[in-house]
Formats: sequence, C-alpha cells, structure tokens
Amino acid sequence: MEKEMRQQEAIRMMKWIAQYPKIVNRIVNMEQCTTPEECIEVINLLDKHSFEYLVPILLHTVDYDVVMDRVISRLYAEGLATVWEQKGTAHVLDDMKDIIREEIARAELWESARSEKEE
Repeated sequence: MEKEMRQQEAIRMMKWIAQYPKIVNRIVNMEQCTTPEECIEVINLLDKHSFEYLVPILLHTVDYDVVMDRVISRLYAEGLATVWEQKGTAHVLDDMKDIIREEIARAELWESARSEKEE
C-alpha cells in the first residue's frame, strides 16, 4: 500500500513538473537567481499543490541576498530555540557536537575521494 502511495505521489509530481517547469527550475537550479518575492510565489505555489515538503530544497538552493540570508538565520534561530526548549541544553549541545563530528568526517571523506580522483 505504501509503495503504491509513493508511486501515485511520484506520478502527481511528474505531472506538476510538466505543468510548471520554470518553477521547478527555480527550486532545483542553484544558478537560478530568485528574489525574496519570487520565493514567496514559489512557496505559495508549492503549498497550493501540496508540495510543501519541497520548500526546504528551495531554501537550500535559492541564490541568497541580504533578505534571504536574514530569513534563513531567523528560521534557524527560532527553530533552535524551540528545540532547545523542548530537549534541554545538554541534549542540544550533544546533538551539535555529534553533527559537527559527522560533518568533519564527511568533509574528510569528500576531500579524500577528491584527492584520489586527482591522482
């Protein structure tokens, strides 16, 4: 049943991509320049078509200006404050350290793989 639901969602998404190729380009193309106003339009369109789960991808790939930098910083700070209140200081700090360690390891793996390709 779950596999069938995922398949139906994939089909729905492909139809939406065919209908809105320029919007999809804004979401996934890191070179695409998107203004804050365009971000609002894209978020509204994603929400309207029940693709709100794509908003994080948009926020990750958007070409940032000062406004969008502040948006991301504010979302981060407000989200962190909420998590901090829910989980407490010790848990949040442990999570931060774990994530830092994971990213250090990921960067080392990436650098190692890149070095091997260059050799």
